[in-house]
Amino acid sequence: MRTMLAGPVGQQARITTLLVRDGDRALELTFRGLAGEPGGSEAARLITTMSKFLELAPAKFLSLPLS
Repeated sequence: MRTMLAGPVGQQARITTLLVRDGDRALELTFRGLAGEPGGSEAARLITTMSKFLELAPAKFLSLPLS
């Protein structure tokens, strides 16, 4: 998983890509969205929510066991 910020200060977007391979199957998810004000409560909430989803994504989309 890789996350980066893009754009000018105050309008930065967060781009996160998750790549998982299991045998001959692969899953790639890319999320793009506003990062929110750095250090702000909205930015922290978005990071927490996205992290939880990405943690569960391989199990949901590739039928892999939860880790």
